[in-house]
Amino acid sequence: HLPDDVAAKVKALALPGVAYLEEPRRFTPSGDLASGIVGTTDVDGNGISGLERQYADDLTGEPGKVVIEQTPEGRTSPIGQNQVLPAVKGKDLVLTIDRNLQFDVERILADQVKAAGAKGAIAVVSKPATGEVLAMANVRADEKTGEVTPSVDNAALTGVYEPGSVMKVVAASGAIEEGKVTPDTVLSLPSSMTLGGAECTDAEARGPVA
Repeated sequence: HLPDDVAAKVKALALPGVAYLEEPRRFTPSGDLASGIVGTTDVDGNGISGLERQYADDLTGEPGKVVIEQTPEGRTSPIGQNQVLPAVKGKDLVLTIDRNLQFDVERILADQVKAAGAKGAIAVVSKPATGEVLAMANVRADEKTGEVTPSVDNAALTGVYEPGSVMKVVAASGAIEEGKVTPDTVLSLPSSMTLGGAECTDAEARGPVA
């Protein structure tokens, strides 16, 4: 996995006992774009994170091989049991991610993290009608250098976040849809309630609210 120019310099040294072996290496045309989604592989090309790991069995093909029967002298026997097994290509995986939108989202997030001096940021862009994810970005700022780069850890899927009052919209819309309340319904709530034997109080504790 050395760059060609480095390998050439080492070969030019003609060091005794140093051998060279060509191996395939994962090529990513878009660089680290959407790296948190796509994932990474180890030096042997095995998926270790993201979609590379989740769909490793489907993406990985099967190498072919040639079985030949040889004479003791190493010559191929024309009447021997020779067999050629062609390689099997791995399956393709097509995402709903829009490359241009993904690039813009990652760039905007990085700019905002720098401007706010934040540790990182997460954004998910999707089509509510279909559930298609068009962009999913995670960026993190290096604690020492402050450099902001895409994170290989897809915190949009692995992170746990308490939505809090944002979920009130979900509960209210469900109650309206079921006909339990209307947009004009007023509910008077106490400052505390007993649930499961425990008393839950209003965070502000300002008395009954409507």
